[in-house]
Amino acid sequence: MTKIGLIQFGLLLLISAAHAQKAKYKDIYALLNTKQYEQAEPFLKAYLRQTTDNPNAFLFMGNIFQEKAAKNDILKQTDIAVANMDSAILYFDKSYKLIDEREIRKNKEYYQAYNRRDLRTGEFGVKLSDVQFDIEKKIEGLKERIGQVKMAAHFFGLADATYRKANALFLTLQKKFPSEKQLYLRADERAIGDLSTLAVRFDSCVKAFENYRVVCSSMGKTGYNQNLALTDIVDFQQDGHGLPDMYADEVKWWDYGKFARKTGEVIANEIIPMRKHLVTYDMEINK
Repeated sequence: MTKIGLIQFGLLLLISAAHAQKAKYKDIYALLNTKQYEQAEPFLKAYLRQTTDNPNAFLFMGNIFQEKAAKNDILKQTDIAVANMDSAILYFDKSYKLIDEREIRKNKEYYQAYNRRDLRTGEFGVKLSDVQFDIEKKIEGLKERIGQVKMAAHFFGLADATYRKANALFLTLQKKFPSEKQLYLRADERAIGDLSTLAVRFDSCVKAFENYRVVCSSMGKTGYNQNLALTDIVDFQQDGHGLPDMYADEVKWWDYGKFARKTGEVIANEIIPMRKHLVTYDMEINK
């Protein structure tokens, strides 16, 4: 075991022994100061169940939840990420309300991360205003990120759900018409309406996916940087099957919109006029 490992082990033993009584914050701070948040968290939580007036403990508890939220998957763990950010805001707010000049003077060693040179005097020190400003920015940033995470998850879910509906509608058309020629020749008002709905649904899911990407790009590091790849439907009976992996770097969709618009235009501009012409011609023959 290394020297640092021995020190950490000793700290854990001291904290564990103190846990039976009242945990000493200076022992917990030794872990917090080296950002060993995972090891420190259970002891810090136990300490905060006994102590309600330590702003530095609340500040580090906020840091722990903020770090947890940063590790959460924004799409697969949306609720957990939001809950962790809400908890971070709660603890940061408690710290902000308690911290004052007396706390800074009394526990200066706990705030060395804020140690700055005073431009007026040239001396190093910790200012209350610097600590408060940092907490304010953390709260502001977390609130903004909560909104972004919720919005990204909303648009992602909307894109996925709408694409599934488009896929189901396309499969219904495949089942109803054995071939593309029969779709053209046998298309009734319902089929034409289905093609129109298919085009609208597909355009909606593409728009939702674009909105999702815009939100993600404004969030910085998210673990996702996906592109949308559209594949034309060439064979009406063979293409269009299956659902994509929405979490892949390249999300592959069948272009139901292009197919629906093209087919609808052929039916409207060629098939329907031809049918009317045949009906008129048949009436002339009957006369």
